[in-house]
Amino acid sequence: MFLEALEVPSFKVMWTSAFLVASLAVLSGATRSLRSKPHRETLLATSEMQSEQLSTRAGITEKMAHLESQTNQLVSFISQVQDGLDTALLQFESLVEPKANATKVNVTKAAPVAAKKDVKVAPAANTSKPKLANVTKAAKVAQVTNLKKLNPDDFKKAVKEEQDVLANLFKHLKVNIASFNKQETHDKDKTADIRKKLEARLKRDKDQLAMKNISDFERERLTNATRMEQHELEYWTRDRDLQHHMFHSNLKMTHGLMSRVKTVMEAYKEAFNKGHISPDLMKKVHSMSPSKAAFLQMRKDLKERAHTYKVHLRLGMSIAHPPRREVGSII
Repeated sequence: MFLEALEVPSFKVMWTSAFLVASLAVLSGATRSLRSKPHRETLLATSEMQSEQLSTRAGITEKMAHLESQTNQLVSFISQVQDGLDTALLQFESLVEPKANATKVNVTKAAPVAAKKDVKVAPAANTSKPKLANVTKAAKVAQVTNLKKLNPDDFKKAVKEEQDVLANLFKHLKVNIASFNKQETHDKDKTADIRKKLEARLKRDKDQLAMKNISDFERERLTNATRMEQHELEYWTRDRDLQHHMFHSNLKMTHGLMSRVKTVMEAYKEAFNKGHISPDLMKKVHSMSPSKAAFLQMRKDLKERAHTYKVHLRLGMSIAHPPRREVGSII
């Protein structure tokens, strides 16, 4: 009897313990289920963000490569136009039509009188200074074909060769402008697409953040997400402004280079057909030939624009880093 009395409470204790364990298991499972739902949603949202950021980084890398290639190409075009103008000016000096000869004759007739007056006043310094100033020009002249000394057949052949070189340069500049326009349209559409996705995501996150039944964890995540999205929108707005400014500046510069090349091509055409160049056309060629300082300024402005945009793109790479810390907190 005593043993039976002891067994009854022992059985009740065991049954009660088993019931409590089962209840705790059910409650634990329910809690886990409640927790896992927002975590799964957060993981999905984070995965979507990561995918977009990886795509953005790939796009920025492509932009950097294109920027480098475009800048180098434009620097090369500037140098080619400068060399072409320098060569043309040297060759055209002897081809200006005989209006200048009248001036030469008058100067020759007056020369004896001038010589008598200036015999005593001819300082040696005046003869040496121009020689020093013209050393670079003389070196350049030595490399350029003197068209005036060529026979008619060789003259036309040499002029045609210069025309072909300039025509090829003009063609490449024209193709470059078409490339500018195509790239501008592509970049404009791409940026608009990125902004559209960001704005949709920002609206969705703001709507979720306004809900009252979200957890503290989710509220903090959405607050951080909306702040990042707003920052990204500002970045892409500035990106479009910088790209558009660079497009217009490079387009304007290229049109200027084309205009100069076209003027020189007209002068070579006249030289080919007539054997000389009119003073008015020569004057126009001179007006379209900027100084070395102007060409240096072109290169400087181009490189500054490229550097500004490159710094901006690097900032974009840092913004588009995958949010590793946030992913870690979920796992």
